[in-house]
Amino acid sequence: MSLMNTTLNSSSASVHPIHPVNRVHHTAPSNQGSEDDPTGRPRKRRHAARKTRVAVAALSLTTTGVLAQTFAVAERAEAATNSVATATKTYTGSVATNKWGPTQVQITVSGGKITNVATLQLPSSKSKSVRLSTNAATVLKAKVISAQSASVSTVSGATMTSHSYLESLQSAIDQARAAGRLS
Repeated sequence: MSLMNTTLNSSSASVHPIHPVNRVHHTAPSNQGSEDDPTGRPRKRRHAARKTRVAVAALSLTTTGVLAQTFAVAERAEAATNSVATATKTYTGSVATNKWGPTQVQITVSGGKITNVATLQLPSSKSKSVRLSTNAATVLKAKVISAQSASVSTVSGATMTSHSYLESLQSAIDQARAAGRLS
């Protein structure tokens, strides 16, 4: 794109091209020194666009610093909240007894979820009770961790132990909810 200069004469208008190479850089008159330049050299005028770019850059750096501080504060607050929510805590359920013996479980909560169910007591009065109870505890543990609640089906052949297990489990879950660790 070429720049054009229009000159009006009394008889006609003529157009003369202005080449970017021929542009004159404006300076202060040579006979005047500036307060900042004691040598008396002419001082170049600063373009408004350059001043604007400098101001925008300074504002950008300031804004970036403020945003960085804001995000840092938000990240610290989130980390503090997450450390409470992700702290690993255990809750022990009440002892539930059936005709085969006592049952008690303990849950581990981390990040607002049940991450483990440990069996503290199982019926052990007879060897058959031990075998059935151990099998039921393993199956129920997997179901509870998957469902994240005590609302799971009982294990066939170990119905009484399953009910006692889930009763103790519900007690532990209620404690975790009261502490704000589970929703």
